[in-house]
This record gives sequence, structure tokens and C-alpha cells, in this order.
Amino acid sequence: ARRPELLQLVRTRAEAVLGRAELRAGEAELLVVARGSRVPEVRRELADLAARVAGELGFADHRCAYVSVARPTLEEVLAEPIRRWTVVLPLFAFRGALVKRVEQTVREAAERGLPLFVGEHLGADPLAIAAVVRAAAEARAGVPVN
Repeated sequence: ARRPELLQLVRTRAEAVLGRAELRAGEAELLVVARGSRVPEVRRELADLAARVAGELGFADHRCAYVSVARPTLEEVLAEPIRRWTVVLPLFAFRGALVKRVEQTVREAAERGLPLFVGEHLGADPLAIAAVVRAAAEARAGVPVN
């Protein structure tokens, strides 16, 4: 993976939700939520991350949603029929307005009866910091940063 630290952190966050909810990955779907980007490579990298985590943990399915700029939006995904428990992972560094929006949207959907569990945002976890340091080093070395 291009960002092994990020992969490990997202996997850890997903495992925490599965444990808290007492779910097996095979009976759940992984929904990764990010800010969004107009750059197709960035969206593709997120989709690859979601697919890799879902595959490694054995999730029945996976999807990506966005809160800004890109589609499908989180609201659009949650408006579709949800057939199984869904682990929602907000991929944000800070618990700011966007994470609060994700939490509120998921809470409202859960109140309508959708089977959702939301995980913790990435935060200042050492793995998140290591991913940022790696990206900065790559940028200094001239490696394109998505």
C-alpha cells in the first residue's frame, strides 16, 4: 500500500467497531467516509484503501462516500437500501465540523432503523502522524502526493 500506516490505522478502527458492536466482518459492510476530491486518483486511492481493509478483515462488501466535493455523498449512500450491518469509518484527522456532520447523519439514519455503527475518526494517532510524515518526505523527494 502507498500509505501502510494509514492502512493499518483504518484496519484498527474497523476492528474496534466490530468488537464494540459484537459483529463478524462477514456479516457487515464497510463504509469509508472522506471529505472528497475532484482528483480521480485521490478517489481511486480511497476506494483501494477501503477494498484492501474490507478484504483483509473479511467484510461482506465495502463502499466509499464523501461529505463534500465528490459523489456519492454520505446522504446518497444512506438513502440506498442497506441490507446488512454497516461499519462507518470517518477518515478525518480532526473531530471538526465534517466529523460532527458524519456522526449526525449516521445518527439520524440509525434512528430511521438503518443498522449502522460509526467508528472513531483518525485523530492524532501515531499511525496517522507517520502517514503524514511519509507523505511530506515523498513530497520533498518529488513523489506526487495525491
